[in-house]
Amino acid sequence: MNKVSVIIPVYNAEATIEKCLDSIINQTYQNLEIIVINDGSTDNTDKLIRKYQDKRIKYLKRKNSGIGITRNKGIEASTGDYLMFVDSDDYLDLNCIQILINNALNNKADLVIFNYILVTKSKNIEITIPAFKPSTLKNNPDLLVNINLSPWNKLYHKSLFKNNRFVTNLKYEDAPTTVQALIDAKKISYVPDYLYYYITNPQGETLTKDKRSLDILKICDIIKDKTKEYSYLNPTKLFVKMLVPFLKISRFIKNYRLRNTIINNIYEYLKKTDKEWYKYLDIIETDKKKKFLLKHKFILKVYCNIYALIK
Repeated sequence: MNKVSVIIPVYNAEATIEKCLDSIINQTYQNLEIIVINDGSTDNTDKLIRKYQDKRIKYLKRKNSGIGITRNKGIEASTGDYLMFVDSDDYLDLNCIQILINNALNNKADLVIFNYILVTKSKNIEITIPAFKPSTLKNNPDLLVNINLSPWNKLYHKSLFKNNRFVTNLKYEDAPTTVQALIDAKKISYVPDYLYYYITNPQGETLTKDKRSLDILKICDIIKDKTKEYSYLNPTKLFVKMLVPFLKISRFIKNYRLRNTIINNIYEYLKKTDKEWYKYLDIIETDKKKKFLLKHKFILKVYCNIYALIK
């Protein structure tokens, strides 16, 4: 019976860690190794974790060092045949791992991708990955842009991390790791079920825009280096998907200099990658007026300035 190592990086998660752990401990698939890495929490997280007496839990504590390093420590501590990553404020459907293992074994897949639910304060939103038959990235290169690059709605065979680790000391550290797993996977399969509950926090890291937002360009450089030898891949399409959302929300950045710095750098990067990058805007936006706005830097800046004055 295959063992699944579930890796949970934790930082100041006293409000959510119990729901997260309960959803994993009570999985219908029980052959689990639950690796909880406390990344220097300063609240009651440690006390709450220690309440659990489940022998499958492997609890590690360390000084705060960031989520990339923390996930890497979890990989190194794992002994399972398969790996999963769960964020400490999220939780799983109780049948999640059983469904994923069945799919992996039936399809002889070493990477399984599945749908998830976006949990907001007002409602739950089903996020659907476009369906695909078991394949490889070479045979289905659109997977690179059709799926999300987060690590958590996926089941990985341990072999995909033999030489694959998360980037450290940069934001958006998970994207290159997922890209590498997609490249290395001998077969990738799909589960249509909504099995992961991803909690959004309007005040959280994901929606915070500061100078470190430009780490995304360094992440794109890493991905460009990983994909350069694979002629069947088109990194421009991926970069449009990754970078254009920064342009779309730039109107919300109050600081004028920061907003212009982010806009200028993203347009420069896209143009350097492909002078006609805008031909892939349909990946991220279908509205003609919005596409026109996103295509032209000067017009976008004017729009953002007007928006900032009105709001």
